[in-house]
Amino acid sequence: MPNADLDLFACPACKHETLTLDHSSNLICAGCGSGFPQIDGIVDFRYLEERFKNIDARVEDDFDDPDAPSDVLIQKQGSTRIMVSRLEKHIRSLHRERGPLRVLDVGMFMANADGIRPFLRGIEPCIETYVGIDPSPDKPTTQQKKDGKIQILRSYGEYLPIRANKFDLVVSVATFDHLFDVDKCLSEIKRVMSSDGLLYITLNNDGSWFKRMFKKTAGQRRELARRWHNYFWTAPQFRNLLSDHGFQIVDARGYRYNPFFDNAGVGKALNGNVKLGACMISDVIGNAIAQDFGGNFAIVCRPS
Repeated sequence: MPNADLDLFACPACKHETLTLDHSSNLICAGCGSGFPQIDGIVDFRYLEERFKNIDARVEDDFDDPDAPSDVLIQKQGSTRIMVSRLEKHIRSLHRERGPLRVLDVGMFMANADGIRPFLRGIEPCIETYVGIDPSPDKPTTQQKKDGKIQILRSYGEYLPIRANKFDLVVSVATFDHLFDVDKCLSEIKRVMSSDGLLYITLNNDGSWFKRMFKKTAGQRRELARRWHNYFWTAPQFRNLLSDHGFQIVDARGYRYNPFFDNAGVGKALNGNVKLGACMISDVIGNAIAQDFGGNFAIVCRPS
């Protein structure tokens, strides 16, 4: 059987909601006949229209290490811990409103094939069902039997293999700069969200104060990043994009106002609490003075 609830599935190609299992446990769409195999217990729902197969863009699932984007954020212990605490706050608040939540994670920041990541274990009781999608999800590394709460799919954000109006919360961390088509992905996210759900997005900020001050260095980093990025976003650009797609901004914050703490050597030399305190102070001051100039930004919104 597939590792996810068939009641959540829809064909990514035609959106038909009836999928059946063949003799090899592959999923077959009853509408268009498309087949989706299971590999290592993960359903491969990857589908792209021909127009996306021929564009000059980085291949979305061509990562040396599929977990690298999340690992990089986790290692930036100061501001990342603050970002995670804000995400937890929104999850707990939504849980108080609605009870156990169905969560869709486009890019798999919150969990991997072995379960909820350690830094978010505190909110696991708030979650009824977690569905993580990624073009290159990692394979399970343990033999631990899952209870069905954690469900991993191999899929593109532009073509979610999910039925409409199913999720209370959609999370996407460090993913919207890797997509082929952000408009298509936002339309898909809005389709699968409940009308009173939340969307939480965090991205690297192409308009940070550091990149504005040190333009040559920023340009060099941007050229290196083009191997993995099809888009580079500033906070105002992304808020405008969300508004254009019919989302109402609930909360917007900047993070990582002090790039000093991203330096691995400095980070090892500092006490963790000192580092966290310094990051917290710089983030508070940065948001008060220039909210859109942090190294990262996080936006929470609802369908309007």
